[in-house]
Amino acid sequence: MPIVVSQIPRNEWTGGKVERVSESFGKWAKEAAGQTDAFFLDLNEMVAKKYEELGAVKVKAFFPGDHTHTNFLGAELNARTVAEGILGLKSCDLKAYIRDLK
Repeated sequence: MPIVVSQIPRNEWTGGKVERVSESFGKWAKEAAGQTDAFFLDLNEMVAKKYEELGAVKVKAFFPGDHTHTNFLGAELNARTVAEGILGLKSCDLKAYIRDLK
């Protein structure tokens, strides 16, 4: 079964919180997953929570060129978050292929 993943959040903050796209891109990704009976990972929310735990100063280091594209360390955090999300999906066969995330 396919997995639809919402986009990662940009490095944009308001009032100490990462801006989400849950009413646009995130919503559309969730709707697409629902219409096709695919799994859905709300990567936007999952990564935003991690960014907020790290704080804006540390997260800024993940975005050297602009507020959208991460460097290797940012991509690694995002990929790890996808793997964690897959592990949380019920009856997803892909879980068997995820190695230790430590």
